[in-house]
This record gives sequence, structure tokens and C-alpha cells, in this order.
Amino acid sequence: MSKEMRKIISVVLVLIAFRASAQDPRFSQFHLMPTYLNPAMTGFFDGDVRFAAIYRNQWFSLGSPYGNTKYETEGGAIDGCIKVGKPSGDYDRKQDYIGVGGAFIRDVAGDEAFTSTDGFINIAYSKSFGYKVKHSIALGLQGEVMSTQFRNGGAVFPDGIVENIGKNNIKFDATVGIRYHIDFMKRLNMYFGFAYSHVTSPANNFTDISSDRLYAKYVAHAGAQIAIRDRVNLLPSLLFMAQGQAIEATVGANAQYILGDVYSSNNSISFGLMARFARPQGPDALIPNVRLEIYKVTLGVAYDVNVSSLSHGTKSVGAIEVALVYIFKHRKSGVPTNASCPQW
Repeated sequence: MSKEMRKIISVVLVLIAFRASAQDPRFSQFHLMPTYLNPAMTGFFDGDVRFAAIYRNQWFSLGSPYGNTKYETEGGAIDGCIKVGKPSGDYDRKQDYIGVGGAFIRDVAGDEAFTSTDGFINIAYSKSFGYKVKHSIALGLQGEVMSTQFRNGGAVFPDGIVENIGKNNIKFDATVGIRYHIDFMKRLNMYFGFAYSHVTSPANNFTDISSDRLYAKYVAHAGAQIAIRDRVNLLPSLLFMAQGQAIEATVGANAQYILGDVYSSNNSISFGLMARFARPQGPDALIPNVRLEIYKVTLGVAYDVNVSSLSHGTKSVGAIEVALVYIFKHRKSGVPTNASCPQW
């Protein structure tokens, strides 16, 4: 098979894959990029400013007939909160706030580099209520600028095939989300969230004869911190997504061990296992992961073990994913006034 023919096949495969899915990039450690998942999570952390970065390399065991095949996703985010009102007393460990933030996600797929780069601006408002048992509910809005490009890399096309597929597509989109949080005096700390993405159903036009719309995405997610012993917590989490014909669910839990003084230290290490199921392929991946939190810096590493029908070709290699989160907290008083929530 000639080099030109291999390039043609690569282009066709990437286009077919895009047309079949029309879906967003995903992360196994979704809890470490919460503002990408749901704009209502903006400002929802114990601190003043949060910085997050994530990198995912998928199917790196696959080779190309004439070069390396890239399936990489990286992202970054920053968010913070503006406190509204005043705490009513020592037991009021939370108060109302306005969360603001921004993020970007860049996704590269295939030898011919189908690339999408998305920029986000989030705003959320959180209302707290309750006394010893604390509740809060937040509504979030997200504005998105989406840029998609298919760089053909000099691929050769036979006569009769449209060649101007390398143009950029720039679109605007929006997401709405809601989040509910309840804290039973740190013995049980849990939240539920829902988001509706791609309100405008933007289209990708890579050729003059075809157009693909990005399907609306529905996201439901939840997390909890359950105190088992003084130094041991259980961190279950759940993510459900539906987009077009695709349905995906990720469920699992981490065991967290508190380091240092259990009453004053936020340092911890946790180990966990997640499982992802998807339609139409069924069981998709087992995801062992480890997370280390030291002095408001969180490092998370996850590895996808592919168990789907693709495992013969991928040799069970799914993806390696690394995430880093830093939370800045300026303590002006001994009474915490922001949302009390762990790193889910």
C-alpha cells in the first residue's frame, strides 16, 4: 500500500470516527476538572482560588503505518469565589458566594490531527441554608467558544473527492448546570449535580457537502465523603453522560487515609478503582487511580485498562491520565466562610 493511500485511509477513518461520535472529550478523573463537567461547580471548594491542569494520552500502544498516532487531551482551569453576605456565627461554615472562572480543553485525534480547542467562561451563584446540617444549592452558566480543525497534513486525494477539508470551524455554545450539596457535620459530605451542554447544537462543516451537529449532552454526577474511622474516609463517585446515541456511566470509590493531625490536617492519600460502561460497546474500562493531597496541592494519576472489544487491538491499554490541582486560601480569620467540601 502506497504512502498516499495510507494517508487517504487515515483521513477517512478520522472523519468517520468524528461523524459517528460527535462527542466531547472525556476524563477519567472528572472530579479534578469540575468546572469543565458542570458550571455550577465553579467556586465550589474550600479556599479562594483553584488552579487545575490535566493531561490524557489515550491508546498510546497503537502505531501508525507511517508515523505516531496521537489521541491526546489536555486542559487547564482557574476559578474562585466572591463571598456574598456575612457568616452568622461559628457554626456557619459556609455562606453564599458567586463563583467565576475559566477553562480550556484541547483534544487531538489521529495522524491527520483532528484538533478541537474549547475555551470556557463560567459563572455560578450558590445559596446556603441550614444550621448544623448545612445545605447549599448552586446554579451555573457557561459560555463556550469552540474551534475545530482538520489539518490534512499534505494528504493526497484522488479526483472527485473534495479537498478543502482543512478549514477552521469556530462556534459559540452554552451550558447550564445545577448543584446541590449537604454536609452532616463532616461525618457525611455529599453533592449531586446536573448539566445540560450544547444548548445551541453547533455544527462542524469540514467539507462543502457535509455538516455534523454536536449532539446535546446530559450530565448527572455525584460524590460523597463518608467518615469510616477518624483517619479513614470512603469517597464514592458517579458520572452518567448521554450524548446522541452514546451513553456512558462511570462508577467507583476511593479509600482515603488522612495524614498528620486528623483535626487540623488536609493532607491525605487515597487509592481507588472506577469502572466505565458505555453503549454500544458495553464494559469499557477499569480505572485504578491514586491521589495525593499535600498542603492544598493535589496530584492524581489514573490508568484506563481497556476491557472492551477493542482490547485485542489496544492490548488492553486505554489511557494514562495525570491531573494537578492547587488551591490558594488566604486566612483572614479562624472561622472558615467558604463552601466546606473535600476533593471528591
